[in-house]
Amino acid sequence: TETELRVSEQHLRRYRDQAPLATIEWNTQNQIAGWNSAAEKLFGYTFEEIEGQLFSTLLPPDITYEPDTIWKNLIAQSDSENVLTKVLTKSGKTMYTRWHNAPFFDDEGNVIGAASIILDLSSEYAAQSALLNSEKIQREILDSMVEGIIVSDETGAILSINLAGEKMIGYRANELIGQQVSRLLEGQTEEIFHRNMQRYLDDGDLAHIGMGIEINIICKNKNTFPTILAVAELSQTDGAKRRFISSFRDLSDFKQQEEQLRRSQKMDALGKLTGGIAHDFNNMLGIVTGYADLLEDALSNEDKLAQYADEIHRAGERGAKLTQKLLSFSQQTAVNANSVDLNTLINNQRHMLETSLTPRIKLVYELSEETWPICLDSDDLEDAIINICINAMHAIDGNGRVTIHTENVPLRSVNAQLKNVPSGDYVLLSISDTGRGMDDATKQRIFDPFYTTKGEHGTGLGLSQVYGFVERSKGGIDVTSVPGRGTQLRLYFPREQITGDIEETESPSQQQNLKGHETILVVDDEVKLLDLCTEILSQQGYTVLPASSCSEALQLLEGNTIDLMFSDVVMPDMDGYELALIVAEKYPHIKIQMTSGFTDNRQNAMGDDSLHNNLLIKPYRSQHLLKNIRQLLDE
Repeated sequence: TETELRVSEQHLRRYRDQAPLATIEWNTQNQIAGWNSAAEKLFGYTFEEIEGQLFSTLLPPDITYEPDTIWKNLIAQSDSENVLTKVLTKSGKTMYTRWHNAPFFDDEGNVIGAASIILDLSSEYAAQSALLNSEKIQREILDSMVEGIIVSDETGAILSINLAGEKMIGYRANELIGQQVSRLLEGQTEEIFHRNMQRYLDDGDLAHIGMGIEINIICKNKNTFPTILAVAELSQTDGAKRRFISSFRDLSDFKQQEEQLRRSQKMDALGKLTGGIAHDFNNMLGIVTGYADLLEDALSNEDKLAQYADEIHRAGERGAKLTQKLLSFSQQTAVNANSVDLNTLINNQRHMLETSLTPRIKLVYELSEETWPICLDSDDLEDAIINICINAMHAIDGNGRVTIHTENVPLRSVNAQLKNVPSGDYVLLSISDTGRGMDDATKQRIFDPFYTTKGEHGTGLGLSQVYGFVERSKGGIDVTSVPGRGTQLRLYFPREQITGDIEETESPSQQQNLKGHETILVVDDEVKLLDLCTEILSQQGYTVLPASSCSEALQLLEGNTIDLMFSDVVMPDMDGYELALIVAEKYPHIKIQMTSGFTDNRQNAMGDDSLHNNLLIKPYRSQHLLKNIRQLLDE
């Protein structure tokens, strides 16, 4: 029996000493009583060094333990069977370990000690820490991005979303994880997603699952915003579902700026077209109205015939106004800007607005106590207010309300950028109604020239003119509309910077004699208009030298003494302002009067605005021409 017991103990000791895992035996006084070679290798102590030492020798100072609790748990075979803890080696190195503990009992069932098998987890813990740190860095990177990022699998289930994505669409991550990504994409269903995914799995084309497509994202509050998706497939892990990462951003501001640029380009192209038409058309109207003036003067004793001539002249004036209307909304006409008090202008319009909108429309005025002065064309502003209010009336079925609101608004940085205007102080004119409202498609086109929702009863020029007027006034305009709830247009005009005293208006000049004896050079490529102008001036006693081109005019200047040159701006061989510069340099005594059927942004070759400000707009009346000529000659 002794021999068998001794052999058994030797076997047990051999198993313990040769075991690959560290094994420790300790008694009820928490003293180490056994120690194998693996434990010696793990902790760095020989058994002779550690025998009889307290268990706490192996623990770092920052770990506290209660021996009674440990023994109690051991006896109960509860949570102390498997314990994760840090240990301290002889060299002072801290290691992470897992302890499997079991008590020793004698024949009477009393605890006489315990044994622990210890697994070194340092490498595993380091790998886990590195993985967690890598995931943390990746999460920080994703959360710091301005684009929204969503990761989903091949079934369309959302796996994660970054912070920017949460902010953009209004959902928290826990509300979306596990949900179908198709719920966030307007016009997409789960069936469509699976069909497109299968097409991608078949041929690998990411366009099937959204790469590069323009689509609207649906937010938690049911609002939408446009975006362009970017999709890529993540690396695949063994046995796991294929994963995809999608990025998106809110392109609402970009779309708005793009639309403003598109509209501006369209207006610019239309302006060039109408500008060219206006030049020729106003030349023809000038001939019509000019000869009508001559007829009216010649037939002063024939009342009926003179009336015919007057009607011809009125028709020419209506044609000129139509041209001016086209040029106005295409931003080709000069702005007659003056200082305007917005509240005063609106109060002066009250009677006209109430008459135009009929009793079924209630006008509500919300005018601030004092608005800043603004500098713009007051006539254009009056037309814009009437235009918007009449559109509002047409949008209201039955009785309704139109509200006109004014206030001073400082626009800074982002707000100014959204309105496409520089930062600064602005006066806001807001006109809202309780009408039908508009859908997004209509709202995007209301400022387009010739677009109308009134069918044959509309021209499509009204809001285009308003838009052109606001652009010329260096202001901004935006529109908000909800179907069934009405529309609001907001016009922002820059505050006028007054640097000096306002000049008093001069009293009208006395009636003057328009006849003369001076020599005048008339330059115009329109022969009929050239003949007309020659006739008008000749009848008043002037000596007239006609020239149908700038080169011909320069030849006449060399051989004649000329007092004044009257020239068209748009000429085929040379710009009228260029001709004026040559004349001013070579013949500084010659007075210059320019005329044109329209004005554009070309540079005045004279280096100042004197000629441009005194420009005679075609078609002009003969009396206006004679008055300008006489005033220049008498200066």
